[in-house]
Amino acid sequence: MPSEAAARASAESRVLADTMRADTNQGTGANRGAGKLTAEPQPADVKPPGSTRHPFLSRQNFLNSRSGGTFRYSNSERSSQLLNYPVFTNSMRITNQTLTSRSLRALNENLRLMADAQERAATGKRLRQASDDPAAASEVMRIDSSLRAVERYRRNVDSVRGRVGAEESVLDQLTALLNRAEEIAVGQASDTSSSATRLAAKLEADSLLQYAITLGNTRFGDEYLFGGYHTDAAPFNPTADLNQAPARDLYLSADPQNPGSKREPVGNPEIVIAPGFTMEVNHNGSQVFLDTGVLEALHTLTQALESDDTNAIRASMGTIQGSFASLQEHYGSVGARSNQLDITESSILSLKANLQAHRSGLADAPFDEAVTELAARQSSYQAALLATSRVLNLSITDYLR
Repeated sequence: MPSEAAARASAESRVLADTMRADTNQGTGANRGAGKLTAEPQPADVKPPGSTRHPFLSRQNFLNSRSGGTFRYSNSERSSQLLNYPVFTNSMRITNQTLTSRSLRALNENLRLMADAQERAATGKRLRQASDDPAAASEVMRIDSSLRAVERYRRNVDSVRGRVGAEESVLDQLTALLNRAEEIAVGQASDTSSSATRLAAKLEADSLLQYAITLGNTRFGDEYLFGGYHTDAAPFNPTADLNQAPARDLYLSADPQNPGSKREPVGNPEIVIAPGFTMEVNHNGSQVFLDTGVLEALHTLTQALESDDTNAIRASMGTIQGSFASLQEHYGSVGARSNQLDITESSILSLKANLQAHRSGLADAPFDEAVTELAARQSSYQAALLATSRVLNLSITDYLR
């Protein structure tokens, strides 16, 4: 345009005039004696040379500036600096590509957050992987370990409870056998009984003794309940010769590890039902059937009936009553274990409930909070979409008329 060309020409004229004035002053000796050339003050819009070579400096001026000396502009350099040197500002140009990439990043982040909120609302889980909350994930792992231990204790309590119930049932039946044996002894010890009635009573007493031996071989699952430490084999011999005199080892089964000898069911296996607390699962066969004298009392009655001896029958009554008293002691022990199991189970269930509640607070997302968060994320995403669509639709052609 003419006006711009005129301005450029006027500026060049002013630069040339200033340069000629500086050369004249130098020729008159105004600046002699310093040993250096002094340049005119730089225009306000010309940046002083820095530590790197300025694009509009000559080589000599660049060397002078690096060595601390003064420098001098030629006419062409001053014109170039005034007319062609760009003006730098602190602002940065935002291109359409930069704006688009930033908008896409923001949209993707909002979309990711909305997807996470949707998954929390759908699954009810706040903690889906350890990276979501490492501290909470570590605590959840510890709680899961505690819950597994509590579940093992609960199963152990159920197992012991089953054995205690089975032993109590056997004790009930043994008590009924002793009561019937005592009735037989009382009836056959009277003067109204005869040899014929005693012989008939002996047959019933034999069946009571045989049934008592069968109770000694009661199985609980795949194990013999009264086997002690040896639950894999029957503790009592169901084919024992009951015509022999009563003896402790007469009723025992043979020892498979020591041929020719008998193995007594001893030992009381224990099981852990709580941290640091163990309990005997049940009494062994020696305690219930031999130490109480149940088998020996019944066997003594059968021998007295067979011999038709009234005095022996009366004596067997005392043995039966002693066995009955010993069984009552076992009843008390079984009842105490049953009460202890009830208390332990209650504590285990309470601990399990507390652990599950704590775990739920760490890992689960409340439904109302999850739905509220999802609605907020959806609104944020929709707002981001609306703002992005308005910004990206702008173009310079919208302002051209």
